[in-house]
Amino acid sequence: MKTVQDDVKVDLTSWCNSIETKLVNLDKKQNKILEATVSISEQAEGLQVMAKEIESYVGKVTTATNKLTSNTTPYWDALIEGQGRMEGENTNGKVIYDIKRKAKQILIDFKDSEMAMTSTDTLIKKANGIIVSINDNNWPEMAKVEMITRFPKGGTLLQLNSKEAACWLREPGVKEIFLQKFAKNAIVRERSHHILLYGVSITFNPANETHLQEIEEANGLVKYSFLKARWIKPEGRRWRGQMHAYATTTIALAETPNHLIGDGLHICGVDIRLERLRQKPF
Repeated sequence: MKTVQDDVKVDLTSWCNSIETKLVNLDKKQNKILEATVSISEQAEGLQVMAKEIESYVGKVTTATNKLTSNTTPYWDALIEGQGRMEGENTNGKVIYDIKRKAKQILIDFKDSEMAMTSTDTLIKKANGIIVSINDNNWPEMAKVEMITRFPKGGTLLQLNSKEAACWLREPGVKEIFLQKFAKNAIVRERSHHILLYGVSITFNPANETHLQEIEEANGLVKYSFLKARWIKPEGRRWRGQMHAYATTTIALAETPNHLIGDGLHICGVDIRLERLRQKPF
């Protein structure tokens, strides 16, 4: 009888030890599960914080984008004509002065040995005498050259008394007369600016000067501000049925492209979006 009791006792002890071991293992696994749950909860809280930060950044970016979109004032207008709207801001007066000054300048290149021996004062008198002699109904009142800067490698920079006078002197009919009388082999070197045109109707002919003049008239631009234009992709590579294409144009005056970037351009009955070419900033 005692032997049976001892055997039962041994079996019960073994079962208890086994059960205790399993309970310990279960407790360890439960602790690991609790630790993992806490870690997941902490990570979830971190993600929520990050999501709130991202949401605040998106809100700031959206606000800034809306401000940029609503502000359609061209750069030229903001600096020159819209100074009253910029009260309280630290506008750089040097930038404003530089833009106004360049609008009144004309750069002339020429190959004339006699001009190198002529004094600057004599050149100014000669230029103003030519201006007065030009018979043109659009002649701006009191247009004259105020200053001439000469360059060592040749050429002169004419500083006129107004932007209107400089624009008038650039007009083809007036320009040819002035250059012919001013110096031999003289040409005007324009400060050209290159603009990308999106979705232009293929009825537009970039090589046709009349088309360029019609665009200027339709958009109320200064005459002869469009120097030239061309298609980006050759016409022979267009797909069948294509109605619009990308083009580039070269514009002479700084204020013209800045107006167009803000206001857009109307070509062949379509409103065209523009963008300046990065390699040719203005």
